[in-house]
Amino acid sequence: MRKATVLKIVIALLLIIMMLFNFSSCMFINENMESDEKLKLDFEIKIGNDIIDSLKEQDCDKLSRVFCKKIANTKYLNDNIYNLFNYINSNGGLIIPDGKWVLRGSGHSSYNGWGKVVDCGGWDYNKEIMIGGKKYVLQCMAYFILSGLKEYEGITHISLMEDIDISNINLLNKINDAIYKYGRPQNQYMGIGIFDLNFENYQYENVAPKEIYENEEYRFSFDELEKNKDKW
Repeated sequence: MRKATVLKIVIALLLIIMMLFNFSSCMFINENMESDEKLKLDFEIKIGNDIIDSLKEQDCDKLSRVFCKKIANTKYLNDNIYNLFNYINSNGGLIIPDGKWVLRGSGHSSYNGWGKVVDCGGWDYNKEIMIGGKKYVLQCMAYFILSGLKEYEGITHISLMEDIDISNINLLNKINDAIYKYGRPQNQYMGIGIFDLNFENYQYENVAPKEIYENEEYRFSFDELEKNKDKW
């Protein structure tokens, strides 16, 4: 067989391999993009409304179902939800004005040769929530894509954070000093919680008792979940 013929065969085989590689890459990328966009669209159409409705109606089952598979309908999450409702009822009730959710976009993004393997972000409710006479900001966080850990794809956290006066420079300085001194919490726990500012150490703290909120099975750090992923 002539060298020219062999060379043509080799080139043809290389072209076929490249085509198959590109086709499989496109399938992977499209699958991840569809997962990403589907969660964002589902949230805008239904999940966001379910969160507001279940908070107003104090419907534990509905609220539990909006979370990702890792935690949805678990005893741990339901205990957190009931603790939240008990806190609300013991502190003057909940008022949620009509508003809308605003997508914050990506907080963590990672890619490898196949496409996006991590996409983490969240939403903010654009109206202040009232519990008794105290204002809170309602937020939730989600993994739109977490390749290899599909049970974490979806909502992982819903938080009601005590709203602070950002025009109070003295307070902001104390919070920044506390962050510098203590650092930001490295361990995070999945679920739902109400976070008040402790005015002794200027750190946000969950009102739920530790035995309810801090469960090792649902503790994680972003680095742990996203390890071995190529960074963007």
